[in-house]
Amino acid sequence: MPPPHAPSAYQLLVAILEHSPLFMYGFEAGMLWSHLQRKEPLIVATVHDENHEVLDAMAEVQGYALDFLSSPTPGWLIARFVYTEGEE
Repeated sequence: MPPPHAPSAYQLLVAILEHSPLFMYGFEAGMLWSHLQRKEPLIVATVHDENHEVLDAMAEVQGYALDFLSSPTPGWLIARFVYTEGEE
């Protein structure tokens, strides 16, 4: 669940009963993957810092530059994806 200070475009329709870290990281990455596949020009999301490497790989495959900014909440980062595919 995103920290309370972070606005989110995501909203859960059902409760998720699985709370293991790996499940949550995968769920988070999957939601971002759908935005990356649509080639949205800018995507900003609050993410778990443990997902850093996976998100880097996803950005590279989909043609995005990715920057991570610090978050005031420990364990979280702000990920900023900028679509760059085709730029020189």
